Amino acid sequence: SLREKVRMLEGRVERLSSNEKTLQETLITAQALSEDLKKTALKESELLISEAEVKAEKVLDAAHRRVAKLSEDIREMKALRARVGTAVRTTIETHLALLESLATEEPDDPVLDGRVAYLTKTRRASNAADPEEG
Repeated sequence: SLREKVRMLEGRVERLSSNEKTLQETLITAQALSEDLKKTALKESELLISEAEVKAEKVLDAAHRRVAKLSEDIREMKALRARVGTAVRTTIETHLALLESLATEEPDDPVLDGRVAYLTKTRRASNAADPEEG
């Protein structure tokens, strides 16, 4: 009968309408989930980038400190080289002056000979008094 057919078609339309509503809700849920996943992925990528930037800053800071330390070490070594050079030069000049003064002295200086004789005599006397040292 026509009424049964109409009821059957109305039931079918109702089921299709219900299925359509379910599909729309599922699609909306999937879209929302997709947006949430995108936001989460974006936040995670921003966090990773931020962490990488912090690590890079630490590496750069350590490198700058190392460069500063090496520069300071180089400066100290240059200063030490200058001080050692000056000390060596002074020592050489002192020895040269001593050699020059010895070269200009009279070979037979009675005062000098007396001092050398006195020192030799004193040393011999102390060695004789303390036989373990000689």
